[in-house]
Amino acid sequence: MGQIKSKIITNIINKNFYSILQKFANSHLGYHENLQLDFIQLNQEETLILADSIKKCEKLKVLNLNLNQNKSDFQTLQLVMKGISECHNLQSLTLNLRNIYLKNKGEQLGSSIAKNLNIQNLVLSLLHNSFDNQDGHDIIIGISKCPNLSQLALNFSITDQGISQIGQGLAQCKRLKNLKLNIFFNNSGVECLEDLLIGIAQCENLSILALVIGFRNRQIMEPCRIFLASQIKIWKKLTTLKILIDGDTLLHGQKRNDIIDLQAKKLDRLVNLRVIYI
Repeated sequence: MGQIKSKIITNIINKNFYSILQKFANSHLGYHENLQLDFIQLNQEETLILADSIKKCEKLKVLNLNLNQNKSDFQTLQLVMKGISECHNLQSLTLNLRNIYLKNKGEQLGSSIAKNLNIQNLVLSLLHNSFDNQDGHDIIIGISKCPNLSQLALNFSITDQGISQIGQGLAQCKRLKNLKLNIFFNNSGVECLEDLLIGIAQCENLSILALVIGFRNRQIMEPCRIFLASQIKIWKKLTTLKILIDGDTLLHGQKRNDIIDLQAKKLDRLVNLRVIYI
């Protein structure tokens, strides 16, 4: 009997994907350690059920939560975030939030994330959401208060000025060791790219950096490339650097990765380098 019960519990733990809310709510919540939840168009009542269910996952260590095209307002999202913060064993959190109204709510969302005191790895994707430039900055400031956070991945859809604000926020993330950024500039974005890279340079313990930088006009300006190369020189602790640039035109027909590649190879600790143009 004991073996049968143990097998049932193991199956519950391993069955970690739910796209039907009721099935998740009716599962053995206290046994989950690794969850992927993917829900679309939850109403307010359903969002409350989700929040209540998540907080009962006492053993949860890894959570991947996708909330896409939801009708819930920010107040109900806050309840979900509160439920997540009560999972005290949580170490890795992925939040993919789409089509949720976040305007002027950046500070609150950042504060909610900061309540997850034990998370070491955070992936935050905020595509197709409505929020201001200051919101991006406030979200990062909140994230910087997670005391054990060492790995961060960000995927934002925001204005060029908002990217500058994100750079200012990243400057406060002193404990980060691994950072991945996926961002797109609407214009040439040279000055905004400067602000972003200067902020990254303030992450004193950073050893792994991956940058996916896109320019919607499909054109990279030469000053942008030069500045990127100059910033690489001061990232002395990097062991891994991966740069993917979405923009296939450079001025004067110059070789596309000679400056960046050359400067990166001067880093004493760097053992893994990839520079890709698409």
